Amino acid sequence: MKTFGLLLLTGTSLSLSAQLAPQQDAPLSQHLLEVNAQWAEHDAFPSDATADTHFTNEAARIATHLRLVREHLLARTPEGLSADQLDARLKLLDDLGSYADRGSFPQNHVLPYRNPVFIDPDHTACAVGQLMIESGNAALAERISAELNLGYVSEILADDRFQRPVAEWANAHGFTADELAWIQPGYPPMTFWSDLDGGTDSTIHALLVNGQGELVVAGSFMTAGMQAHLGIALWDGAQYAPLGNGLNGTTHALIEHNGMLYAGGSYQNGQHDVAVWDGTGWTYGNAFPGLGPIIHAFHDMNGTLYASGESSGFAGVTYAVHELQGAQWMPVGMPFNGSVRAFAEHDGRLVVGGLFNELGQFGGTPCEHIAELVNGDWQQLGTGIFDPVYALHDRNGTLMAGGRILEGTTAGFGLAMLEPGSTVWSLPQFSQGSALGVAIDSSAYVNSFIEHNGDLYIGGSFSVYGALWNTDGSHAAQFIDSTEDVIGVAWMAGEGVNALASLNGQLVVAGLLNSVNMTLTGNIASSELGASVPDLGAGPGARISPVPADREITVQFEDGPTPGQPVEVIDATGKCVLQLTSSSSERLSIDVSALLPGGYHVQWQADRLLRSARFVKL
Repeated sequence: MKTFGLLLLTGTSLSLSAQLAPQQDAPLSQHLLEVNAQWAEHDAFPSDATADTHFTNEAARIATHLRLVREHLLARTPEGLSADQLDARLKLLDDLGSYADRGSFPQNHVLPYRNPVFIDPDHTACAVGQLMIESGNAALAERISAELNLGYVSEILADDRFQRPVAEWANAHGFTADELAWIQPGYPPMTFWSDLDGGTDSTIHALLVNGQGELVVAGSFMTAGMQAHLGIALWDGAQYAPLGNGLNGTTHALIEHNGMLYAGGSYQNGQHDVAVWDGTGWTYGNAFPGLGPIIHAFHDMNGTLYASGESSGFAGVTYAVHELQGAQWMPVGMPFNGSVRAFAEHDGRLVVGGLFNELGQFGGTPCEHIAELVNGDWQQLGTGIFDPVYALHDRNGTLMAGGRILEGTTAGFGLAMLEPGSTVWSLPQFSQGSALGVAIDSSAYVNSFIEHNGDLYIGGSFSVYGALWNTDGSHAAQFIDSTEDVIGVAWMAGEGVNALASLNGQLVVAGLLNSVNMTLTGNIASSELGASVPDLGAGPGARISPVPADREITVQFEDGPTPGQPVEVIDATGKCVLQLTSSSSERLSIDVSALLPGGYHVQWQADRLLRSARFVKL
């Protein structure tokens, strides 16, 4: 792990673009770029490309892409073609039109991100593969499928096994490499995300899987599943059921305690901060006496229910933790000088994190955003954390903290770790070159954790530069324990995730979300994550330092290229932006100062296999 001497992204804003669902209204140009980024390389957008449009499904969008590319290729023929080449080209362009009209395209069952698939397990070929088959070159298409099925055209043409036969086939049929790359679509992952019956009409702040295995959904919404549900609803796996008349206010926290469901937030025009469901109706109450009370979080430790919140009085705002004793809420230790947002248990003690930096309503005793309860009093846990804490989770004895990644030009820590028995907070290593960055405007943060199928997931508002090529995403990520890296689980459009849950083998994400991958959502979605993330245990073919990088990277090969072989730097669109010749199979320095900020990978061949390693440019 790294100490806090190195900030997560050193204050630099890195942003990625979320995937655009086909049903989402957006300019046609954006939909075309979603299918194939090569549109950016061609001055060929149709006249209505700036007009908003949408498609019924992904197949309809891919078909439109193919038809528009075909129209352009029919109108512009490469110079110097012979009569035979021109005849072959026109015939295959006719075949491309028929292929687009059939609307049957390969399925990406393998990768959790959009990627080409040459021929899928059902023997459905991609557009370029189908053109090979139509021209009598099925054997070549099958060879590519068997050995480089997920390759981009640029990767196929860079491979010694296919460079000559594919180039000869393309030349004989009157196509250039750029044209084939433009034709080739990427296919979205087949990881299915459910919209949970349309979700809600407004923000979800809290999720809870109750003792019956049902999902309680709460926030500031008025409807769920297109039916009236005031602020809270019960998802039974097929539809939403009401919990009484709902809650008049906004819920931030949910917990079950002694057979009762507790909701915490602000209710009935700020008069109450807690509501208790006994199975038949709601009872409002107050954990924090005073004006405008609000609860941010709950925690049950050894049968005692704790709440964090605040209220106003003659002396100002009091930020505190209270515990439920019988029917009364009582203070725990002294108050704080800022809001408490999260609970956890660590080394057998209750831990809180938040916006505070001192103990006492008016301050006095330093306590940097993280505190533990020792003999009834709060004290700073370890070395403290220099920035506000929004989420806490104990993972096999290691305490994880989530917080601000970036706010304007102010950098935070994003993720921090405290190992068992340690007093020093550290940052994850991100040893495979992954990083968290900005997704919306200039603000990014981690605000939630969940353990799902034995793995740890994080949520919030952020972009993910994944640990391997094309494992990027937004707002939710899997944390890889072995290398202390992050991997995006999906592209999520909207302000971000507020809550996570693990429900019957599915990961549930909720917040303010418009779409997840190719599924339009009403602020909530779930998936079995069938397209699994890669196993990083074996390590990459090289180690790159420093990561993130500013001016130069050093590539230390573990399975390097033969001296004299090309080494390429590939950007997020799959385009080669730098090419060098390796002088050693062990080490290579690359000047990346001219590259734009973002995620890249270094690519080379070793033992006839394509290898790569990931890095982030500041």
